Amino acid sequence: MRHPSLWPTAASFLLASVVALASGCTETPLQPSAIRASRNALPTPAYRATDLGTPGKNSSAVAINARGQIVGSNGDAFEQRAVMWEKGTMVDLTTTGVADARAINEQGQVVGCAFSPTPGSFLWERGTLIDLGTIPGDPQSCAYAVNNRGQVVGVSGVNFAPAPCHAFLWERGTMIDLGRLDGFCANPSAINSAGQVIGAVELGPGQWRAFLWERGTMTDIGTLGSTFTVSNAINSRGQIVGHGRTASGVFHAFLWDHGTMTDLGTLGTQANAQSQAWAINEAGQVVGWTSTANGEVHASLWEQGTMTDLGTLGGIQSNAIAINARGQVLGNSLTADGEFRPFVWEGATMIALPPLASGFDGAGATATAINSAGQVVGESVVSPNGERHAVLWTR
Repeated sequence: MRHPSLWPTAASFLLASVVALASGCTETPLQPSAIRASRNALPTPAYRATDLGTPGKNSSAVAINARGQIVGSNGDAFEQRAVMWEKGTMVDLTTTGVADARAINEQGQVVGCAFSPTPGSFLWERGTLIDLGTIPGDPQSCAYAVNNRGQVVGVSGVNFAPAPCHAFLWERGTMIDLGRLDGFCANPSAINSAGQVIGAVELGPGQWRAFLWERGTMTDIGTLGSTFTVSNAINSRGQIVGHGRTASGVFHAFLWDHGTMTDLGTLGTQANAQSQAWAINEAGQVVGWTSTANGEVHASLWEQGTMTDLGTLGGIQSNAIAINARGQVLGNSLTADGEFRPFVWEGATMIALPPLASGFDGAGATATAINSAGQVVGESVVSPNGERHAVLWTR
């Protein structure tokens, strides 16, 4: 299969992967019966939730910059627009078909993917939508990230094997093919302020190798003893985090720092205990999840050689997905009732973020991003029919 971030949104993959990897496989999730039956009360919310959505339509917020500009998607079964919310107003970035925004930088430049009527990647800036095109010969592309220099990374190609795909860097009107090592599909995941690009190359079924691209050269950054490594985030110092399969066949989080890959280990004592790293800030603090001694899956923070269990909101699973410069950790957790709820962890306290609605089957919310001011975005189910709305959580 393709690297998980190739086309799906980050939220859908984050929630699915923490369940699947923790259960010791890549496809079978934990069953609802595994959720604790106790109904522990959650802490009183310290954040308030603002509904960004439109009645009758599904929306999702995926990124927020320091200025509070939010991007995501809004639509129905027939059309979906890439959108930006700013000061309470939603602006359509695309006008026809199906599209979504994936990232925004501090200058307000937005990148994303159009799926119809013409598939491709786009850059939106100051009211202008720019078609980034594709690597010559490819039918479609998707832009994932943009740094503050306006450099865009994404993938060009198709979403099924064995067709090839290419990682690209777009800058000032030019799209560059970053290469594929010895594989047939290269998929980028992030770009830092220095223009360093990370991602993974698919070498064959179930075989992925994490890469670093800089100054025209793509480098395999190594493994934890097996044939699978994926890089998920990079900071401005060039430190990379991700996860890889060890020689014993389990997944462990890693930190790569200027040529050295460090296995971050787990808090579990079982032979199949696993961990994964999703994000790193400028101070080198790493967040993700780890198996625990009792077999649960908990959000984790790794710093200065020590992994800390951040706990849960009453359920048996939690997952940290982001950390800002202030050390505020963002994640999602199962509650004792089996709902997913977002949290912010700071000062050794896990704070639950309220959903937009509750009291029905399928209720819940998930967070996707946090900015330097501690503002959080994501989505929340608002009705029993599954309608989802974008959310902004603030103090």
